[in-house]
Amino acid sequence: IRRVLNRSRKLKEQLGNRLDSQITQSLRPSLPDRLGSFHIRTRTLSASAGGGDFILHRTTQRGDMVLLGDIMGHGEEAKFFSHVYAGYLLGMMENLTEGAGPSDTLHSLSRTLEGNSILASTLVTCLAILFKPDGSMVLASAGHPSPVIVSKKGIETLDVGGALPGLITDSHYEERKV
Repeated sequence: IRRVLNRSRKLKEQLGNRLDSQITQSLRPSLPDRLGSFHIRTRTLSASAGGGDFILHRTTQRGDMVLLGDIMGHGEEAKFFSHVYAGYLLGMMENLTEGAGPSDTLHSLSRTLEGNSILASTLVTCLAILFKPDGSMVLASAGHPSPVIVSKKGIETLDVGGALPGLITDSHYEERKV
């Protein structure tokens, strides 16, 4: 009996590791090398148990919308919630109207979190960036750290902020054009 139980535990562990690896790979950030006139580089470094960071991208008629997010927490719990959020956010981004901007995206996320017991059970920060074809960007933040732009002119921290999604009923997010 002990041998059968050990074998069962090992098989479950192997299956769990394989599934975890496949899910983690599917959420790895993947962006084009260029968005509008911007050169884009991404780099990730995850703890062994993974984490709750995500980057999502959608091309629209207005430009390229990128959503950066961080699920609060570490390890397996953050990884689980990043998968839940990523599934929801991918669907949300696919169903945004063509005219939706960064503030619309964050407002939609915030409204959903207010009424969803699973998604509302953790905290998330998000930064929505619209890379426009004219070389400008429009940003809105929901509790995310300030973004930094590195250019030939130097390094600039952008002052853009907003409430965590789902924290305030009918929250509004200010946009900043750069």
